[in-house]
Amino acid sequence: PVRVLKEDTSKKLRDMMVDVVSPEGTAKRASVEGYVVGGKTGTARKVSKQGGYAKGRYFASFVGFIPAHDPQLAIFIGVDEPEGKYYGGQVAAPIFKEIAEEVLPLLSILPERPKKSNLPPISGYVFDPDRLDDGPEGFYDLSLGESLQLLHSRGIVPLARGSGLIYQQDQTPGGRLRLYLK
Repeated sequence: PVRVLKEDTSKKLRDMMVDVVSPEGTAKRASVEGYVVGGKTGTARKVSKQGGYAKGRYFASFVGFIPAHDPQLAIFIGVDEPEGKYYGGQVAAPIFKEIAEEVLPLLSILPERPKKSNLPPISGYVFDPDRLDDGPEGFYDLSLGESLQLLHSRGIVPLARGSGLIYQQDQTPGGRLRLYLK
């Protein structure tokens, strides 16, 4: 691969794109809980056949990448002539969020920080069967993505590698849980 930007320039650009998705940014509706998202909104007026801009006709867009500091997924959303609201941050950013929330677990892309939960968070991948509704048997025949979603909903951030269905699990002294995939 050929580097087209200096590393420092690339980091500055990434940080600016993360700011776009911050609570103060134009694409705050693209934020995905547990992840740092970077992106850019776009709102363009469409050209009229008579010349100039067509009144009330827009193209709204958002392009984002996640996790921002180690991008694994990039999504572009373009909405041609949205009705009502027409800014990219209002129209396209929420669609990015919906797609990312569905796709990230399927790709086993782990959150960078635990999701908010009513249960107190626990560090690492310590397993407490009382924190899970289904108990330890609840993991069998789940995909890695499904088991990660279950663990993350309880404030547990596991270390995971691989893909497939869980066929065996062991709980070691100290509460560490190992899930074996086939």
